[in-house]
Amino acid sequence: MRLFASMRSFACASFLCARYKSLSFVNLQQQNEEQAVKLSRKIVSNVDKSGLSLRLYQYQTCPYCCKVRAVLDYFGFSYEVVEVNPVTRSQINFTDYKKVPIVRTPCYEHPLIESSLIISILATYLVKPELSFSDAVELYPKHVSKDAKTGKEVTDWLNKYFVMWGDTKLDDGQMRDVRDEREWREWVDTHFVHLISPNVYRTWSDSLATFRWFEQVGEWERNFPTWERVLAVYVGAAAMWGISKRLKKRFASYCG
Repeated sequence: MRLFASMRSFACASFLCARYKSLSFVNLQQQNEEQAVKLSRKIVSNVDKSGLSLRLYQYQTCPYCCKVRAVLDYFGFSYEVVEVNPVTRSQINFTDYKKVPIVRTPCYEHPLIESSLIISILATYLVKPELSFSDAVELYPKHVSKDAKTGKEVTDWLNKYFVMWGDTKLDDGQMRDVRDEREWREWVDTHFVHLISPNVYRTWSDSLATFRWFEQVGEWERNFPTWERVLAVYVGAAAMWGISKRLKKRFASYCG
């Protein structure tokens, strides 16, 4: 019996050691990937007590990224910014998800995606300090369904516009504010942002001028090699010009 117990203990210890080495290797690999990425800038807040060490992968002019930056700045988070090339997207090779914003933190092993989801998770973490960050993320379960028209899988988070107040008591005025905030956040995602593209990419010249402005405010000259910068401007302008035409048909009554 003692021999069996010793063998079992040894096997468990060996498994845990191997598992630890595997996790350590993955974490080290992630750290090396992150260190290899060029930072656009670093925002340091003296009031940040979160300990999250956030890193935001973004396009400077993307409305979804602007939302996340506004929340990070408003609540006083410290964070690093990585400007992503909109065509090559080589800065986010660590994930199969190829949209921005993406937020990473050492406090959670997976990248955070979807701007509204990111905002709700961060807000919940702030209002419920007794939760670990992982616990806050787990309050937003992923829901996978099939699109009735295309048959493709669609991933969503059904409560992504909700800040989880838990047992916190809110008065009638606060409840009204919470509902209004939730409705406006959803309206921005489902309606407002879709009106931007048809109005800023109306023609090829408008689209090209817009991407040249993106190049300027995103500091692409400092962040990307010349060939990537040229590719992003011309390929990006052409792609968005085409996309804007489809969006204009869908939202024709709201586009000038």
